[in-house]
Amino acid sequence: MNEINNPFALLDERLQRIEQLLTQRQEQGEQTHQSNDEVELLTPKETAEFLKISLPTLHRWQKKGKVKCYGISGSRYYKRSELLESLTELK
Repeated sequence: MNEINNPFALLDERLQRIEQLLTQRQEQGEQTHQSNDEVELLTPKETAEFLKISLPTLHRWQKKGKVKCYGISGSRYYKRSELLESLTELK
């Protein structure tokens, strides 16, 4: 049987193409996610304004582990994406 007329060969070829496309999209998504995390850093003041809370409340939430904080050279930063993920639905 000719490979062009073999339905299993055609199916296998299509599945391989789909796997390649999915892998490419996943890699692109990971790169986008990483670059967004790097760009979307907020200062404590920006974070408090974003969450509409006071700076003491932000500090208290950080100590309790409700929000994650990152630092470099004595400066503190918060990732916008993690702040959004830390929000919980209220019923």
